[in-house]
Amino acid sequence: YALLFVLFLALSFIFSLQVFLFLSWGCLILFIVEFYYGAIGFLPFIFLMSISPALYYVVNIFSFPIRLQLSELTCYLFNLVGLTMVNKGSYFVLAGGQEFHIDQACVGLKMFGTGYISALIILAFKQQKLGLQIPFVKLVFWMLVITVLLLLTNLFRIMGLVFFRSMPDTLSHNLIGLFALLVYAILPYYFLVNQYLNINIIQNQNQFL
Repeated sequence: YALLFVLFLALSFIFSLQVFLFLSWGCLILFIVEFYYGAIGFLPFIFLMSISPALYYVVNIFSFPIRLQLSELTCYLFNLVGLTMVNKGSYFVLAGGQEFHIDQACVGLKMFGTGYISALIILAFKQQKLGLQIPFVKLVFWMLVITVLLLLTNLFRIMGLVFFRSMPDTLSHNLIGLFALLVYAILPYYFLVNQYLNINIIQNQNQFL
């Protein structure tokens, strides 16, 4: 973390970007914690990335084309089951000519930020409970898993919003988002992590025996 602090601090001076300054100070804090309490692994750094402006930049770059693809897939699935509608990119034309607009946040920072932080809490809980450290490569893999689940979550969320005609800034809109995040991302992720770690523990015990 000391090396990362120096690296991000140098990048902040070279490129004059606040995100590198944020990461440098975050790594400094993590270095101080690690210096006094021992190795803390890579989870805190991934958490730092999840709450940093870096996530905001990445989501802003990729969210619009992803949202368009998810909207097209939503339209295709509804038409497949006989619910006629037309996708116009950022909105749908429903049967009867009614327009339904999807808000910009349907593939946004809040969903991904909350999803990533929830995933890290699950991983940290399992690490502490089982007394193990998950290697960095496997942490990257599990962050990719939650990313895929979050994309699926956003697909089901858009489908729910369109099906129930739930407009932005309404209680139903927020409840559908929370329900989708819990059912399609957090609970499956917890189940997958739990099953994977339990299988690893059994295999290690068999090798020891």
